Amino acid sequence: MSKVIATIKIKNLGTMEFELFMDTPNSTANFVSLASSKYYDGLSMHRIVTDFVAQGGCPDGTGMGGPGYNIDGEFKSNGFDNPHSHVKGSIAWARSMARNSAGSQFYITLGDTSFLDEDYACFGKIISGEEVLGKLNELGSNSGAPQDMVVIESVTINTNGIEVPEVKKV
Repeated sequence: MSKVIATIKIKNLGTMEFELFMDTPNSTANFVSLASSKYYDGLSMHRIVTDFVAQGGCPDGTGMGGPGYNIDGEFKSNGFDNPHSHVKGSIAWARSMARNSAGSQFYITLGDTSFLDEDYACFGKIISGEEVLGKLNELGSNSGAPQDMVVIESVTINTNGIEVPEVKKV
């Protein structure tokens, strides 16, 4: 069975591939749309917390920026039946305290963070490049500031012929 695959290349660290879930349609559509427009290319992973998450996708590198719109949160406490758990190597949307505030910032889990399942939209899982997760984790800190600058070289999408819906923005 074909799957939508996102390939994230981190400068000087390597490449990870993620299967994006089609049962989180708007979360996946948003990531596919942004990646396909090369939105992520050259941005930083501005927050890396050891054994927790590596977060990127902020256009200004501060954790405060976004694409100029938001999407509805596809997670349980927001009334969406998202069956995916935040196991190590999951990809999910970062957001503010507002439930429907995800935009472009995403995170990759560096450990078991299943306590996030109810309130954050997990929309994919790693299928190759686990060694890059380890390298990201080594660059993390307790404060969240990476020990070295971590740059997303590129994010590419292979839909494998699967039709991905248009993004529904709020």
